Amino acid sequence: MNIKTKLIFSIVQFIMISGFDSALYCMDNPLALAPIAIATAAVPVVMACCKFRHRSEKTFDAWDEQTVKKQELEVLFNLGSRYTTGDGVQEDIAQAALFFEQASKHGRATPDSLRIIGQHYYEKTKYSDAFKWFKKAGDQENAIAQCYLGILYENGMGIEKNSEKGISWYRKSAEQECIEAQINLADYYAFDCGINQDFPQAAQWYQKAAAQGYGRAKAMMGLCFMEGLGTKINYDQAFNNFQSAENDDPIAQIGLGLCYERGYGTEVDQAKGQELCQSGGEKLMALQNENINPTEQCTIGLCYHYGNGTEQDLGKAVEWYQKAADKNYSIAQFNLGACYHHGTGVEKDFNKARDLYKQAAQKGLAIAQYYMGITGFIKDKQEAIAWYQKAASQGHTVA
Repeated sequence: MNIKTKLIFSIVQFIMISGFDSALYCMDNPLALAPIAIATAAVPVVMACCKFRHRSEKTFDAWDEQTVKKQELEVLFNLGSRYTTGDGVQEDIAQAALFFEQASKHGRATPDSLRIIGQHYYEKTKYSDAFKWFKKAGDQENAIAQCYLGILYENGMGIEKNSEKGISWYRKSAEQECIEAQINLADYYAFDCGINQDFPQAAQWYQKAAAQGYGRAKAMMGLCFMEGLGTKINYDQAFNNFQSAENDDPIAQIGLGLCYERGYGTEVDQAKGQELCQSGGEKLMALQNENINPTEQCTIGLCYHYGNGTEQDLGKAVEWYQKAADKNYSIAQFNLGACYHHGTGVEKDFNKARDLYKQAAQKGLAIAQYYMGITGFIKDKQEAIAWYQKAASQGHTVA
């Protein structure tokens, strides 16, 4: 940074530290800054910064483009950086985005500054503008921007909905260790959002996010190890994953409770198991009116089924299992099948039970594969044995 630029930045720092009133005093009394301002021709920057204190988004539209020199651009960019990190000023992403956008219009930008502009428009629900800036950043390998592009394509926000492009952007971001992209990609594979359901792929990405300490990913890995979803059943691993996330995720807390009740990966402790299920259930029930994923829907059904965190209501349990089953969630399909099989909260219907068990079994759920072999729904002995073998190959101990 040359002497002129340093002097310009000194003026800007003075304004930001001294406040708007001091800046106005200087503007009303030019001699206060005359030596520096005259030496640097920095008056346009001073004027701009004063106006930006009032958050005017039109300031630079009226600013003669010819006065925007490299030094001023560097000041604008540095101000954006300071507002991003809270360095010497109060952290303010919206303010940072205004500085970054003006600098970008004149060629001064980085992938992360472009991402911040996109995030600013995203938070203002101006999704078309957000897409434009995220695309610029994503094309320059900014992982966060790539994840946002996945979200926009997945939901058709600011761009035509395209699940395949959403997945592609998620994958690019996930491969750069973006946790949110890893969990979103895993959810795609687990819940069949626009692509063929693939639990081995889901488990792979949940595991990567879990390795970075993400609680929900650990909870999902706990379920995968407990039920044989995309991996072999491993109750020790299920217990460890649930335990490490019990303070972060209610599903992990409920899963840990079930481990204590059933002796999965630990000694049986019914009292502790019930306490954990009750506590996790109470937290999860508070989410039932929100936009939640199939795992949470299914677990809410489980809470109603056994009275964890709420009064037992078998009819509501069936309703919640159905919501998750409609989204191709295999555990919910199995639980709903069991309800129809035994007449729990619904009239017995063996045909529906068989179909639901089969749907879950075909997705690789070990307990559903086991049930396909023992329920008598399959008359062909060899086919029944084949389902037993599939369940056993995934670590189902009874099979």
